[in-house]
Amino acid sequence: MDKGFESLKDVLASLMGSQGLPFDLRDCEIWNVWDEVVGDAIASNARPMHIKQGSLTVGVREPIWQQELKYRAET
Repeated sequence: MDKGFESLKDVLASLMGSQGLPFDLRDCEIWNVWDEVVGDAIASNARPMHIKQGSLTVGVREPIWQQELKYRAET
């Protein structure tokens, strides 16, 4: 029996069918650069949750951080 490798592309294609991935792989980069982009204070209290229709949803530890992020977005 041949135990050759199958490419990840082929495995994902078979799992997802012809519709492809349900998200843009480029959006995944936010998780890799989050700490660097937002700084230590925000990174330790807020995390990216998901991107839907071009909008990033961020989860926070405490409600005060939601207020802080809204304030910073306005300035």
